Amino acid sequence: MGWIKTTYAHPIQSRKVVAVFLGAVAFQFIHMSEEYTGRFPHEIVALFDSPRDWSEKSFLLTFVFAFGALWVLAAAGALYQIRIANYMLWFYALGAGLINAISHFVFPVIKGGYFPGLYTAGGHLIMSALLIYLLVAESRELKAEAAGVVRPVSSKASSSTGRLLPMTSDYDVLVIGSDEASREAGIPAERLGLREPRPSSAMLPTRPA
Repeated sequence: MGWIKTTYAHPIQSRKVVAVFLGAVAFQFIHMSEEYTGRFPHEIVALFDSPRDWSEKSFLLTFVFAFGALWVLAAAGALYQIRIANYMLWFYALGAGLINAISHFVFPVIKGGYFPGLYTAGGHLIMSALLIYLLVAESRELKAEAAGVVRPVSSKASSSTGRLLPMTSDYDVLVIGSDEASREAGIPAERLGLREPRPSSAMLPTRPA
């Protein structure tokens, strides 16, 4: 639902979001290192009294290598604004990130003591919450750009719906590509590249006397 309402219509364009996502994935590897050394597969089976065992090999192949490769591919796809890659960012942020981190505070309560992954769950929770915040903020900014709203920006990066022009103030204007937009923004159309600049009086040909 978060993906449909946000980055499905407006895939992320900010490298900052991708960088935070990769940072969260990197921290997840640290988190899973604690899980592995604490024998998480066996502990989770014993916690819920499951009749089926879960080996460390299966844990590594599934959650470290397979999902690890999937997160890297999602980051690469997000750079090219691929929608399914944006879905994977949300899947990580909510499922593998937020819910997973919260569960590691619940497991010790059920067990009555330390549970593998507890020590790094706090950092995992912070990184996931930050990623969710940036995904929502990025979606709102892109919706504002698509509507042609004047907004403060931190960079002069181009967008798929227009371009951000450098100005002397702290605000940039999203140019839709029409003379009307330039008039509303108070910027001459010549400056926006919508019309050829008018020749100055020095460039005009003079009549022979």
